[in-house]
Amino acid sequence: MTVQNAGLRPRILKNQEGLFMTAIKSILLKIFRTPLGHSFFTFYLSLFLAIAIADVSSAEAFDFSIIGAASSSSYSITPPPDVLAGGAGFGLGVTLGFDLIPFFSLESGALYIVHSLSASVGNLTARINYNYLQIPALLRFTPVPFITLEAGGYYGIPISTSSTGVIPSSLVSSTSSTYSSSNDFGFLVGAGLRFPLLPVMSIRLDALYEYGLTNVSTGTATQYSRNLDIWAGVTLSLI
Repeated sequence: MTVQNAGLRPRILKNQEGLFMTAIKSILLKIFRTPLGHSFFTFYLSLFLAIAIADVSSAEAFDFSIIGAASSSSYSITPPPDVLAGGAGFGLGVTLGFDLIPFFSLESGALYIVHSLSASVGNLTARINYNYLQIPALLRFTPVPFITLEAGGYYGIPISTSSTGVIPSSLVSSTSSTYSSSNDFGFLVGAGLRFPLLPVMSIRLDALYEYGLTNVSTGTATQYSRNLDIWAGVTLSLI
């Protein structure tokens, strides 16, 4: 009996451990699958991991950038309208970057940016502008001094949204600022170039593709961001 009990104990402990991990996994999945939990959990967990890596490394340099942005917007909408066209938008913001380990650095900041689209259903055409405060978090890989590969995520907070509807057959148009959108969250991937001007100053040019994971529509349709953003600005090396 003693030998049997000794053999049963590890199995009982293993089963208890398995049940505990299953319960924890179930709770985390329920939180993660809610829209708010999905957005905040994924974005800030990624940011936390990046900062944790930086915490065990000595940052050798910081950089501060003032950026102007141009956006070519596109959206994935279901069910699709009869005609769907993206639009151009512009933005402005600042970012702060710091070195993690050789060749790798982290960048985050805040940008005010406008995304737009035009959609037609029947004889009604609507143009919608989404004004966002966007918070990017990018891991930068710099294999050579002038080229940067970038990947990470973004979190967009809607500031305001406006829509203009036009019925061509009757030449009637109307404008509304009450159309709303939800917070936007997704991935960023792209590349950039750096052109040194002075020892502590350079010109930057970045192309970033946004792949939204959040349904930004508050109506019955589903709508996901698919935007190409161009950043251009000045970077100052602080250390």
